[in-house]
Amino acid sequence: MPLFMGFLGGTKPAEPANDDSRAVAEAVKSKVEEALGVTFATFNVHSHATQLVNGINFFLKIETDAAGWIHVRAHRAFDGTVTYANVQKDQTAESELSYF
Repeated sequence: MPLFMGFLGGTKPAEPANDDSRAVAEAVKSKVEEALGVTFATFNVHSHATQLVNGINFFLKIETDAAGWIHVRAHRAFDGTVTYANVQKDQTAESELSYF
């Protein structure tokens, strides 16, 4: 089932979290913890945006217990491999989720 219904290279507008975005977040959680130097008991995906590239970039808005709201970028290759790319801390529930 295709997750992305946009155009190549464009970032789709943010939408509520779903099973796909939660699975991607879980796959990179340990890398995010390592990058921020914390351990999360709470790591809840609130929303996500996607970008079709050589696979799919996921931009995830996540509420955590140890770092407040964060934005995480991860990439899922067409073969299903998920890799961590970047994290932005000091976000809020209202922060715009966009390419970074």
